[in-house]
Amino acid sequence: MDSITDNSLRTLWGIVKTAGTPDYFVSGSLVDEKDASALPDTAFADTVHRRFPLTDKANTWASAGYFAKTASEYGYSKPQHDMVLSRIKRAAQVYGIGKDVDEMMGKIAEAMAPAQEKQAENPDCYCDPDHNGYPVFDKQGAELANDFFAKNAYRYGHERRMAIAQNIMKKSAEYGVKVAEQVRVSAGEGYPNRETLAEHMLFRANELMRRGVYKMAEEFCKFAQEICISSDEDLFRNKKGLFDAIAGMDEITGIDDCYDRKFAAPEELIFDITPDSMKEVMDDAVPMGGDTFSAKALAGLPRALFEKVLPKDMVDGMMEGGKISPKKLSVTIISLKSPESSHLKRTIQDFTDGVIDVDEDEEKAEPGELLNKKELEERGKGVEISGETDGKDGVKIEIEGGKGDEEDKKEDKED
Repeated sequence: MDSITDNSLRTLWGIVKTAGTPDYFVSGSLVDEKDASALPDTAFADTVHRRFPLTDKANTWASAGYFAKTASEYGYSKPQHDMVLSRIKRAAQVYGIGKDVDEMMGKIAEAMAPAQEKQAENPDCYCDPDHNGYPVFDKQGAELANDFFAKNAYRYGHERRMAIAQNIMKKSAEYGVKVAEQVRVSAGEGYPNRETLAEHMLFRANELMRRGVYKMAEEFCKFAQEICISSDEDLFRNKKGLFDAIAGMDEITGIDDCYDRKFAAPEELIFDITPDSMKEVMDDAVPMGGDTFSAKALAGLPRALFEKVLPKDMVDGMMEGGKISPKKLSVTIISLKSPESSHLKRTIQDFTDGVIDVDEDEEKAEPGELLNKKELEERGKGVEISGETDGKDGVKIEIEGGKGDEEDKKEDKED
């Protein structure tokens, strides 16, 4: 982190608190993102990544402080670390503040010594262990790791990005820290949005066609096709492999340089739907006759409609407080045999289509009020829930639409 990326100024405040503020720093102004865009690479201590500006006394002093506090987070190799430090100290000598910089960096190193001792005692505290980056040994460290990663995630390759994010999630859970959304998706926690994912593959293909990269454009078109025809089970089981393949192709074609600007990163598409939102949809889903419906919507239908198909005592068992309970209704419907389930589904669909009516004394739901499978899919952001159960894990996720008409016809014969 440096003056360009320290939006909250939390790190700068730590530097000032530890080392004080020289007069030239107080009267100067730090380089921001807009200023940095107009500077040449040679104006930075890290000329490759354009970090740590060295434009004047104030910025050189601040860059020295930022480097002393945050260099480990970037995972520099020793030669890279020494090169950046050398440029900072050389600039400090040129501006005549070499002594100030040495003193300030010494104070920061001394203040950080207890943390470094903890890190030495607990090597697992690094979320990027191969580069001694993202040290997290307390709650504040976990918060800073989430914040820093959210701003810098796409500076790393896709494999390193996922590994760091997964470690940050573990540390966040350990210290009770809220996980940043960028950390969640980069860690691979979530489910695909099929339509959006396929759309973005075609968007990549169109861009590569425009650039004349036809072979890779063809590969993205194939990806889009495979996504559309894959079953839920295959899509979810292979989501990590799909992520690796798309991320790898993005890196080959240079599309990864445009993440957060023109293209969405693969994890933002493949892990788009949060586990919580998926659970909410699944908890409200009830399989019936090879299709899937919303338990809450079904509970809003008139009791008389269910009595057309089910025994009165079974309908009584669905009631709670004078109303149909979505939870009890789900249990009842799941326990039905195939002929009864298919018969109930047809009766409900006929009612919502206005084909049949119920007793005038009963409160009626408006036709179309019932959430059917298509509407449930929209609520799940592209993920449907099939009517299949495995007896162990409950409802099985399926994108291709479950059993469909073929099973309905089979069940009709059983009727």
